[in-house]
Parts: sequence; C-alpha cells; structure tokens
Amino acid sequence: MSGLRIRIGGDGPAVAESDASDWRLIVRGSLWARGFRNEDLHVSLRDPGLGDRNLARDALGVVCSCAGSWEDE
Repeated sequence: MSGLRIRIGGDGPAVAESDASDWRLIVRGSLWARGFRNEDLHVSLRDPGLGDRNLARDALGVVCSCAGSWEDE
C-alpha cells in the first residue's frame, strides 16, 4: 500500500494530497503547507478558509472529506 495516493478537492482552489509519507495542501495552485499528521492538515486548511471568504466553502469541503475530520471537530 505504499504507493497509495489520495487527492481531495480535485482541481479546485483548495486541494489536499497525501500518500504514505506525508500530506500537502495546495491553495490556488501553490503549495500552502506540508506535514505528516492529519491533525495538522485540518489546522492548515482552516487558515486560508478563515482568511478568504471565497475560499472558505472549498476549504470546508476538503476538511469534511479528509480522514478523521469528524473526530477533529
């Protein structure tokens, strides 16, 4: 399973990618954050959503689709 990759958010303005080694948050085509713990991804997704009203809906959709999201909220 080491080759498993996940991409949530399609080609939208907020995209979360993860694989066996780490996760990456891409906001409007640029790398916004990178890490290893899912909890940190959820925190990183809140920042652009709170700072940009137009991005908030897309960031929320990505958060709700991430593994462990309901345990975090």
